[in-house]
Amino acid sequence: MSNDIMTLDDCRTTLTQMEKQMKMALPNHIPPEKINRVIITEVQKNPKILKCTRSSILTAVMEACQLGLVPNSVQGLAYLVPYGNRCQLITGYKGLISLALQSGRLASIWGRIVREGDFFEYEEGTSPYIKHKPVLPSDAGQTSAKVKAAYAVAKMKGIDDTQFECLTLLDIERIKAKSAAGSRGPWKDDYDQMAKKTAVRQLLKWLPLESEKVEWAADKREGGSSGWEYDVEEKDFVYIAEDDSNKVDDLNQEFSA
Repeated sequence: MSNDIMTLDDCRTTLTQMEKQMKMALPNHIPPEKINRVIITEVQKNPKILKCTRSSILTAVMEACQLGLVPNSVQGLAYLVPYGNRCQLITGYKGLISLALQSGRLASIWGRIVREGDFFEYEEGTSPYIKHKPVLPSDAGQTSAKVKAAYAVAKMKGIDDTQFECLTLLDIERIKAKSAAGSRGPWKDDYDQMAKKTAVRQLLKWLPLESEKVEWAADKREGGSSGWEYDVEEKDFVYIAEDDSNKVDDLNQEFSA
């Protein structure tokens, strides 16, 4: 077995050794011991994570620390998702909302699902508006009608300005198809939340929030390289340019040497 692949015990030991670095990245209200317990639980629930390279797992862990999002699949803030032999941190709907509000520029932001049978219309231009009247499950005679659209609404703080973004089901499916996570992980297990998150992501891409965390979470391609690898030996980050694809393989060879 390659030295770049961890067992559960290896993972637990490595995370404990990383706690000093994790504490430096984490917000004060999240102790590294907590995030480590959650990660071990997630690994036990999804053993495929341990088939990923050590470097990609540690990269995902440190990204979670820097964003201040505990990767707990139950809470839906963020997820650890394996893509072949690479583990990636996927920001959930609740996590993206949390990051957006931390920017301090928004009074509120939310996403909603539009289902078949709902009244829904919107208009763009000089007098934009959204009207959405959901049909309750009891009225529709079913527990969950099919998704036909999603939208996100943001109210800026201090000014009378509301922005929104609407996505049709076709828009959602096109974005999902570009994600390596499209057939697995949260897209498979929690489609509604991911559809709402997709609308929020599209809205955040052009809101003037001036937040590096929000920009990272909104722009990151799911299933693609994050641009960072965690150097196990040096306990530091090594930036990898998008056009330097050989750097990742070089780092992996160093870890397994």
